Amino acid sequence: MKQKIRTISFCIVLVVVFMGFLFGKPRTFSDMENRNLAQFPTFSVDSFFSGEFTSGIESYAADQIIAKDFLVTCQVGYSRLLGQSEVNGVYFGKDGYLIQDFHEPGQQLTTNLNMLEAFVKKHGEDIPCYMLLAPNASYVYQDKLPRHGVVWSQAEVIEQIKEALRDEVTVVDVADTLMAHKDEQLYFKTDHHWNANGAYYAYEQLCEEMRVEKRPKLDENIKQIDSQGFLGSLYSKAPAFSQEADVLTYYENTKGNYEVAYLDEKNRVSDSFYETDMLKEKDQYKVFFGGNHSVFHMKSNGLHKKKVLVLKDSYANIMLPYLADTFTDITVIDLRYYNKRVDLLMEEEKFDVLLLCYNVDFLTTDKNFTKLR
Repeated sequence: MKQKIRTISFCIVLVVVFMGFLFGKPRTFSDMENRNLAQFPTFSVDSFFSGEFTSGIESYAADQIIAKDFLVTCQVGYSRLLGQSEVNGVYFGKDGYLIQDFHEPGQQLTTNLNMLEAFVKKHGEDIPCYMLLAPNASYVYQDKLPRHGVVWSQAEVIEQIKEALRDEVTVVDVADTLMAHKDEQLYFKTDHHWNANGAYYAYEQLCEEMRVEKRPKLDENIKQIDSQGFLGSLYSKAPAFSQEADVLTYYENTKGNYEVAYLDEKNRVSDSFYETDMLKEKDQYKVFFGGNHSVFHMKSNGLHKKKVLVLKDSYANIMLPYLADTFTDITVIDLRYYNKRVDLLMEEEKFDVLLLCYNVDFLTTDKNFTKLR
């Protein structure tokens, strides 16, 4: 009888899947995975014999299966029932934390450090250069990893970065500062970024290293973004029915005056750092500046009249509003999307400070530092 029920159930699933492919409208984007989905490939004789067409069919079938997001969540739940503590490079940590795995760095880290060192040595010798180096949650919250969860320690990686750049860059290592506040929530539980609290402690130490006045963090200025619940990038990789959503907060300076010019969007100008329309999207971290941009420019009534160039990854997005209260003129570049010569921009603009803001995992894996040649 049980075998008969299983057979009938399997046939029903096959029919539902087939009907979904036959009559369902193909999706172009997955909010859950935050990526574009494969579409039905165009047939040609060349693509057929090369295998490209059949490969495209397989990708299309995998992406367009009916109720895929629900099925993926069910699969993750099943894996956890079997005692699996890691799915898709994400550990199910204590207290509801999802923690991204971190592997031993390879040659890419050495390549990136060489590129940064050569660039600063050649183009930043006349201005002070700082690197705000952000550890990841796998380092700060090692004690929240599951019982058998083992990640490569970032301690020696941080020391390697500091040693490689020490002659050219003042590396601001905020690991100890964050560890001292680890009883507070410093990172999102469902996303790989630090939150506004963790970013502030890093900013505070950066100001001390730069010997500039910092913006105070007043409790009455803490604002909760009107969000229906933030389920971030790590949740997308390992969704679970029981996962509690994060809360997005920011610190508002009521005395601040700002102008943000998005140079990659035909100089679109805003008087706010926060794009609240992004709260309707799956990736609500984009509420900070609308996500990543190749280049944008911030002007403010900050405390110090200095021109600062920031080269950064997405960890910086949540911290940049603090910097705007310290410096009046900031240009921000993300090398993943910026395809012009940074050295020429530095020669034209005559910046007073160069700030590199990167997290450890990004420095060990990203391949865009070659653009600094």
